[in-house]
Amino acid sequence: MDEETYTEVNKAHADFLGFEKGELKSANLFDIFRKDEAEKCLDNNKTLIKNKEKVFHEQWIQNRDGYKRYLSITKEPVFGSDGGIKYIVSSASDITDKKIELDRLKEKEGNYKEIFDKSLNGFALHKVITDSVGNPIDYVFLDVNIAFGNLIGLSPENIVGKCVTEVLPGIESTTFKETYGKVALTGESIKFEQYSEPLKKYYEILAYSTSYGYFVTIFNDITDRKIAENELNKKNKLLSDVFESIQDGLIVLDTDFNIRYVNNIVRQYYKENSPFEGKKCYSVFHNRDKPCKQCPTRRCLNTGKSEFEIINANTSTENKWAELYSYPVFDNSNENISYVVEFIRDITERKKVDERLLEIEESFYNLAENAPIGILTCDKDGNIEYVNPEIVKMMGSPGEEYTKKINVLKYPPIVEIGFSESIKTVLDTGITISSFEKEYVSKWGIYACLRAHVSPLKDTNNDIRGAQIIMDDVTSNKRNEYKLQEYAKELENLNETKQVFADVLRHDLLNPIGIVKNYTDILYKKEIDESKLWILDRIRKSNKKALNLVENAGKLAKIECMDNIEFDNLDLVKLINSLLDDFKSDLDNKNIDISFICNESCFAKANSTIKQALSNLIDNSIKYSPPDSSILLDIVNSDNYWKIKINDSGPGIPDSEKPYIFDRFRRSGSQNINGSGLGLAIVKKIVDLHDGDVGINDNPKGKGSVFWITIKKSN
Repeated sequence: MDEETYTEVNKAHADFLGFEKGELKSANLFDIFRKDEAEKCLDNNKTLIKNKEKVFHEQWIQNRDGYKRYLSITKEPVFGSDGGIKYIVSSASDITDKKIELDRLKEKEGNYKEIFDKSLNGFALHKVITDSVGNPIDYVFLDVNIAFGNLIGLSPENIVGKCVTEVLPGIESTTFKETYGKVALTGESIKFEQYSEPLKKYYEILAYSTSYGYFVTIFNDITDRKIAENELNKKNKLLSDVFESIQDGLIVLDTDFNIRYVNNIVRQYYKENSPFEGKKCYSVFHNRDKPCKQCPTRRCLNTGKSEFEIINANTSTENKWAELYSYPVFDNSNENISYVVEFIRDITERKKVDERLLEIEESFYNLAENAPIGILTCDKDGNIEYVNPEIVKMMGSPGEEYTKKINVLKYPPIVEIGFSESIKTVLDTGITISSFEKEYVSKWGIYACLRAHVSPLKDTNNDIRGAQIIMDDVTSNKRNEYKLQEYAKELENLNETKQVFADVLRHDLLNPIGIVKNYTDILYKKEIDESKLWILDRIRKSNKKALNLVENAGKLAKIECMDNIEFDNLDLVKLINSLLDDFKSDLDNKNIDISFICNESCFAKANSTIKQALSNLIDNSIKYSPPDSSILLDIVNSDNYWKIKINDSGPGIPDSEKPYIFDRFRRSGSQNINGSGLGLAIVKKIVDLHDGDVGINDNPKGKGSVFWITIKKSN
């Protein structure tokens, strides 16, 4: 393709140049145009061929008759099937009038050039570039002032004549084409604020059109202002968040009682009165036409100080009480009040609690006044603050007023018995001294025994401010106690007498029993008469029974005289094995098999008398078990106790007799079996001294009973 030669032209183009269409076909550019015009056309053709894209340019063209016009020329490539450029299509628009007007405007504006260049605001003149259908696709900087160059960090020389996409890379992602294209093509002016991401700055921009396709932008750098505004907005947001987070109501009023702000608590509290802003506070919250008489805000405005009042804060649905605090907010001079901030705290529940506390306080006062015990309070120096009627009576004082003049740390009758020292200890240390008794003789000679409880009284800071003394008159109890002590002494003497008597009685009874036994044994050996032998045998058995009865009665009497016994750590297993050896002869005589298997020691907290109790139980089981039977003995681990069980094969105990089987002289079953009726009574007494239990159950394996006792384990 020849970039210098015409291929085809239309009639309008030929008429403008002053040629016939045929003359221009295959004509060289340099034959039609002046050299400088032809060279500019040729340069644009070469640019198009090189870049393979549309080009635009403007230039003066002179026709054959010497007539000049200023043309806007657009050149577009036409591609062949091989992808190469086959033709260049050029179209031209006569913009001579616009050019003349623009030159005139430039001439006119030249007078203002100095002002333009020295302006603090950035100015820029642009021309919109459109596509073939007139849509804006870019714009060219025609002129800018120094301030504009400073805004974007470039000198005017590096801006003018260039497209905005060259000067500000990345601007394609914004709406600049639509925004400024609308201004240039419609003549509509706009003013807006915009943040430039490439420049990291905020601008206030005014854009207006000077003529079709042209527009002017005036840029004002408002970055500092926007940063300040953003910071202010953040602070305002923080302040608002703080106000909204406060769990009390918050109201901001101006000096005319107009509401300027309320937080959410107030909005919820008085939601039926919304909206609030701009209304008078006394109208919204109290349905009045003027400020309240006791209004703390009115006082705050007069005094310039914070004020406080408890107010009735009733709403349409609830009766409420509130604390109202009013705080002045001064202007920059710190002399004049600009606003008043009110804090409202709902104390309805607290008010109810206070009223309830007053009721309780009155109830406690009445309770103290009518209490059958003495109540007294004193300060830290021992001066009496309160006494109830009962304590006045206990102290033998003439009356309440006289009693209140007493100092509990110095009053001689109290000091002498050491009571003052106890009170002083409580006041000094804060400890409580409970339930101690003092015998007291008043100044007027009245005797009393008082049981006291002294505790500290503390203030809200947990510091000791005094003491509370509660006293109970135990004079009659004390007298009874003395009588009981005398009775106990007499009883102790009687027990000693009883023990002596039991020993004498046992000795005196055993002598004739022993004599009867000896003579009976001699006669039994010499006698051969069967009838007489039968009589002697009955005498021997009765005598043995009498001997057993005397022995057991003596043991029981001795045990019953015991009040305190000493305990040792005894191994029950070892003790039982020893007893079984003692009963070996009795077991063999009846061919009874006794089973006791325990491989571990079982230590109990016991006295040696426990051996007698176990011996009686084993003896009892052997007596009542028939020949050729078995006895099972076991020790069970039961929490803090050992439970010793003896399962026999005897006749068993009826349920009606079980509750009484451990009583004295109570026997069950065959009366032909030797026994005194005291063996189990001795068992119960010994186990009681060990703080244990005794009991009887039926043998779960059939005939017989299960006797059991519990003994505490050793620690």
